[in-house]
This record gives sequence, structure tokens and C-alpha cells, in this order.
Amino acid sequence: MAMTTLAERLRDQLDTLSNYETMSAEAMHTVALLESAASRIEELERALGLARQFIENGIELGFIRLPETLSDPAHDTLPLIERPLARTALSDKG
Repeated sequence: MAMTTLAERLRDQLDTLSNYETMSAEAMHTVALLESAASRIEELERALGLARQFIENGIELGFIRLPETLSDPAHDTLPLIERPLARTALSDKG
């Protein structure tokens, strides 16, 4: 089963809404806002994925050294990147 992104699912719903011939101006405005949000979600997901890969590669290749102290905020960076990506992947399954 092919996984769809949250943005793709949102776009599918928007396509359904856009097929209604009689749509109020407010509804059309809402659709436009949601389309913009879907584009932004795609951009952010792509950027987070690239940032995660960049950091992981830097650590693996020795260009990035994490501090030995686990309380250093640098240790929070990858989990902060991975959490929203994992939530998106989970929401895409169902």
C-alpha cells in the first residue's frame, strides 16, 4: 500500500470540495487557505527530512560532534525534527 503524505490527503479532500459547483465565497476562501497550508506542509516536511539527513550524515561522518553532556540542547535537535515527521507518517497510515 502506497503511503500518502498528510498534504496529499488534504489536497484530495480539497479536490472533492472544489467539485461543488455552488460554493460560497467563504468556502472558496477556506479552500484557498487549505491549499496554501498543504503546500506549506509539503515544504516543511521536505525541509525537515533534509535537515535530519544532513545532521545524521554529519554525525556519522564525524563532521558534527554531539556534546558528551546529555543535558546539552544539541541532543534535542534530532528528536525535535523526528517527532513531527513520525506523526505525519503515522497519520498517513490511517
